[in-house]
Amino acid sequence: MKEKSEMEILYEQYLESENLTYEKDGILFYKLVKKEKVKLKGGMVLITVPNKVVRYIKDSYCDENGNKILIDSPVHYSFGANDIPKWYIETVTLPVKEISDIAEIGDYLGRDCAVE
Repeated sequence: MKEKSEMEILYEQYLESENLTYEKDGILFYKLVKKEKVKLKGGMVLITVPNKVVRYIKDSYCDENGNKILIDSPVHYSFGANDIPKWYIETVTLPVKEISDIAEIGDYLGRDCAVE
């Protein structure tokens, strides 16, 4: 039996957790599956969210603390033709612009926020 990847385990834990969404000020917030800082481009912050959260990159996004989150084009991973994991099909991993520390991002992401 194939050993599960770290992301497969994280996604299973995510699906089993409570409070995957909540509403605040008319905005539906979705719990992040993962947030991490990678060494690409001098240190890039990536967030992984359910794919239903993101419609357009140019939409306005924020976390539950009201921090504006600017996202870039999704990160693409390569898998064998028959080995595409469920987490990859059901989520999207996005680079975050203008934030270099994962502590500056909350645990939830909302869309169409009126953050100035």
